[in-house]
Amino acid sequence: MATDSFPSEMITVYKTFFLTFYSAVDSMDDEAVAGSFTESGTFVLGTKKATGILALLASLRRLVKSRTHHLDQFFIRSDSESVMMNGSVGYGQYDGSIVATEWAGLAHLMRVREDTVRMDNYQVYFASDATF
Repeated sequence: MATDSFPSEMITVYKTFFLTFYSAVDSMDDEAVAGSFTESGTFVLGTKKATGILALLASLRRLVKSRTHHLDQFFIRSDSESVMMNGSVGYGQYDGSIVATEWAGLAHLMRVREDTVRMDNYQVYFASDATF
């Protein structure tokens, strides 16, 4: 996972969260990805929606062999609990090809401890939904 910059107003706990989250996504660590959500958290990926995060991740594993995200920008909404981001992702296919697409996401974060946040809602929008 690569990122160019975080906005100056983004607090450290959010920066740490997103670096850890996208590292887990790209290493395909399903348990860590699921652990990034609240117990009732919702994950919408393109046209797929899940509250059972592990089930959604397992279904994606059948479609792609690897993922590599590049995050271009982060934006903090005025409520400071919602973060928008955009970038590109390369999906490694089982036939050896790579399908790349641009995406944008909107995450709503909840503080669960002073130094820990989790997403209770995360929606990803694709420029092209051809991969899924």
